[in-house]
Amino acid sequence: AITVGGSLNGSVQSFGQVEFTPLFDRPQNDDWLMRTCAASLAGRTAEQLVFGETLAGAGGDLNSDLARATRLMLAAETQLGFSNVNPLIYVSLEQAQQQLLYDGELRNRVDARLKRAEALAMEMLTRHKTALTAIAAQLADIGVMSGDEFRKALALSSGGQKRDPFTA
Repeated sequence: AITVGGSLNGSVQSFGQVEFTPLFDRPQNDDWLMRTCAASLAGRTAEQLVFGETLAGAGGDLNSDLARATRLMLAAETQLGFSNVNPLIYVSLEQAQQQLLYDGELRNRVDARLKRAEALAMEMLTRHKTALTAIAAQLADIGVMSGDEFRKALALSSGGQKRDPFTA
């Protein structure tokens, strides 16, 4: 679901929000995780594309886009075995979050992953900028859009072309 000027999760300060369900029917590999992270960063990336800068809304609390994306990429490096450094070592989330504060190499690897996910989101949003603009205009009028309404609007603004939801 998508909202503008409201909240889907009950947060007090929300100017817009997207909630999505990752596609669990796909192999949950490093590429899947990167695309899931790109989806988390899509709102922030859309701000860059449309406004030329990011706004504070992507960060803030533990459920923010940046917090979720950072946890995903930290898990890739410390819990899921996707790291190029010690991939067989599992570190609990609490320990990994502490390690992130003090381990510059880990912080750089997580940041590099976040930047790759952001670049992926930018590429997808740039490719679909016409659809992004049309959907944003529709959201400005109605405020909230369900996933089905979003998919219909995406199809209409893309000329009715069916897109693979994993890459679109």
